[in-house]
Amino acid sequence: MFERFTHSARRVLVLAQEEARLLRHPVIDSAHLLLGLLAESEGIAALALGRCGVTRDAVRRQVLEIDGPGSTDPTGHIPFTVGAKTVLTYAFEDSLTRGVAYISTESLLLGLLREDCAGSRILDATVPGGVDQVRGETMALIRQRAGTPEEAQEAMSTSMTHARSGGAPLPPRSSARLRGFLRRRDGESVPEELRGLIRTPRRPDDPVVPRPELTGPLLAALGRRERNNALVIGPSGAGKSALVRWARQTVEVRGLRPGTAGHATLIELRPSALRLGPGRLIQPHRHLVVVVEDLDALFAAFAAVGVAGLAATLSELADSDTPLILTGTADANARLAEEAPALAERFTLIPVPAADAVLSAEILRVLRPELDRHHGVAIADETLAAAIELGGLRAAADGARVLPGAAVDLLDEAAARVALTATVPPAPAVRPEDLRAEPEVS
Repeated sequence: MFERFTHSARRVLVLAQEEARLLRHPVIDSAHLLLGLLAESEGIAALALGRCGVTRDAVRRQVLEIDGPGSTDPTGHIPFTVGAKTVLTYAFEDSLTRGVAYISTESLLLGLLREDCAGSRILDATVPGGVDQVRGETMALIRQRAGTPEEAQEAMSTSMTHARSGGAPLPPRSSARLRGFLRRRDGESVPEELRGLIRTPRRPDDPVVPRPELTGPLLAALGRRERNNALVIGPSGAGKSALVRWARQTVEVRGLRPGTAGHATLIELRPSALRLGPGRLIQPHRHLVVVVEDLDALFAAFAAVGVAGLAATLSELADSDTPLILTGTADANARLAEEAPALAERFTLIPVPAADAVLSAEILRVLRPELDRHHGVAIADETLAAAIELGGLRAAADGARVLPGAAVDLLDEAAARVALTATVPPAPAVRPEDLRAEPEVS
């Protein structure tokens, strides 16, 4: 999500942290976000707040009256409170609702106004018309600024920042095409019969380290005129789901082929959808890319009707104009090739090997901020290297999970344990000794 923040919105987060540090507060709350919005004077949010008579000094005095100054200077990472995280989530939802591809200072302010939090309560008490007046001023400025050169420049800057971080460039603001794409993501143009059969992706906006040796062949397979299906195979933990997540983030922004009009929407079908023969429903919808995860589990789910029943359903999908991504292990692929060879030939194989230590380190560095934010901890640099070493040993011992997944699991487990034992901010550090060589048995 944070790669979609404009430069000004990112500055707000930095300034909010500095406000918390200045007040010696151990966490970043919505009130600190409000101070950050006021400090970023170039944003629409600061202009709207100024028109309502809100000043930074007045808000800071009210924050001190409510919470008082802290007793010690915070060090290291200062975590967001639950309320502040909710504001950020609402800001993201606001950008989707308004059909913009980036999160700006006005999105942050509208997200703050939506949440019943310290920041919105301060505005309610300060502004004569309360949060409604602030919201009205903000929306008026948004309408005035829509389509201006300044806004276009901000959007382009955010798009290029996103591209440099490994994602595809974000589309420009306020096109009917983008709004249609967002509606499709919400399922409004997905066939009625499919809406209850789509699985909501987990953490769809998590950052992904592109692996060109995999992403190139995957997009090439999906972009074919015929047999535009990909079978992503690899051991558990190798990164099959991450590759699908990258595909989702890419095709939903630029489509299946760069330079073509429109965007594609990637949906994941539940196993129950396959029993209904969804190929007939989605065949006319060429803007869709369908994902069916875990071929191994599907074999078990279709045990009653046998491989022939599963093959018939997958063939219906594979023969449609809609690109299909199927994931599974090498064993599942071998079984498919043996028991349904005609179906197996319709797929381009995309093998996903276990990551080496260098790639695993890059992936962990990208994921570390998400783990830190989720658990409210600070994972040390040396812990990343220890997790890779220990994860490699665990993978060699039992083969259940390989790198990078094995190392991610170790960090997640250790961060969860450290977070449970922490009683006093600042965020506790996760050290190599917090990792466990053996998985915890309940």
